[in-house]
Amino acid sequence: MTTDTEILKNIDKDSLRVAFFPKTNSTSTSFKTIKLSHPTTNKPTDFLIPETTDNSNTKTLYEINSIDFRDSFNDKQRFTKENKPLKSLLFTPTDKLPDQPGLIIGQTTEIYVATEYNVVYSLLQFFIDNLKKERQRIVTYDDLVEQFEESELLASLIPLGFDFKKQLTHICELIEENDEVFYKPSLEKIVSYLRSKVDKIVNQFPKSLDVKISKKLIVPLVASSASSKEELKATDEIIRLNKVRAAVDLLSSYADNCC
Repeated sequence: MTTDTEILKNIDKDSLRVAFFPKTNSTSTSFKTIKLSHPTTNKPTDFLIPETTDNSNTKTLYEINSIDFRDSFNDKQRFTKENKPLKSLLFTPTDKLPDQPGLIIGQTTEIYVATEYNVVYSLLQFFIDNLKKERQRIVTYDDLVEQFEESELLASLIPLGFDFKKQLTHICELIEENDEVFYKPSLEKIVSYLRSKVDKIVNQFPKSLDVKISKKLIVPLVASSASSKEELKATDEIIRLNKVRAAVDLLSSYADNCC
């Protein structure tokens, strides 16, 4: 196959970063990078937030993760000399820009996936020490925001006008006194919220996972006859519990201290 150099253009892998974003209703095409402490590793981590012209406090935060592309089930997968999976990207012109050249980006380019990040997990880590106390203070929203300004988990979000009220309702008890709303972290609400997240993850697992779990849990039965091939297969309840365990493992990457 021959290609026209005017149609395809090779780009150095270090000249740009390719990130895939979930489809949203947002029209923003530019993003601001902010650094927050990750709730599990406590290491500074890059997040992206759309740069918008409106003054809305409802902002979406994205976490950036690099795709490894290593397939443990493929014995024939090819690797580079550095033992990294071979991968490249080919961008083709769109209907709106038919005259633009296509781009080929390296064989070892870094490819990232942007996933919407739930600030609840940062709030949970912030409240961990508070939950260990026998008596917990109730504070107003403004008092909480002042505390967030001192936290590496949340401080970078304050200048952006991030509104935490929606996330706080999931994990805090709201107390109204003298026409003011006070917040108090609630262990009961936190457990209920995490359970709902586990259920949601389990329900979104592909059907193929049931087959993989079944194959993994098949146990040969001990029989008197050496030629016997009877096997003990996993029941639906065992499969369900293994899916729950997998969901908890996934959730613990963000709420390790709560799972």
